[in-house]
Amino acid sequence: MTSNIRLEKVTYTNYYDLIKLQVNEHQEDFVASNMFSLAEAYAVIASGGFALPFGIYLEDKPIVF
Repeated sequence: MTSNIRLEKVTYTNYYDLIKLQVNEHQEDFVASNMFSLAEAYAVIASGGFALPFGIYLEDKPIVF
């Protein structure tokens, strides 16, 4: 059995779907929110650094950022 899992760069057309993804409540203390992580990646890029955020998709649905 194969599944259609792929990485996709974060873009203007998919960032909101990735921001809406959430972890389970008991995991919230272990990771930053997706919105914070995307803002952090943008700040790094805007400051001349390198960040390459991706979403993980199953078929056409984002499942992980």
